[in-house]
Amino acid sequence: MIMKIFRKQKELGKTIRSTIEGLLNQLGIPVGVLTELEKRKGIHGLFDPKSLKDVAKGVSRLIRVAQGTRGDFALGKEYGHFDSQFKYFNI
Repeated sequence: MIMKIFRKQKELGKTIRSTIEGLLNQLGIPVGVLTELEKRKGIHGLFDPKSLKDVAKGVSRLIRVAQGTRGDFALGKEYGHFDSQFKYFNI
């Protein structure tokens, strides 16, 4: 039973990640992978608003997440930060 729930959660995480990455990619905003230092610090996802101005140049990753299940679920949280900034700046 527990394994079935775990598999369902993992499936859901992948679906969420795929949906959010699709939305961001349509806006020209790729999702990056965390650096080794960020991983060692135990970070699962990161929203970097300082890089927002560089996104237009195509040289930055506004959002970076861990690979795998942790990153799948962290992306939803980091997207929330992006969405609030998006509305705040009326982009």
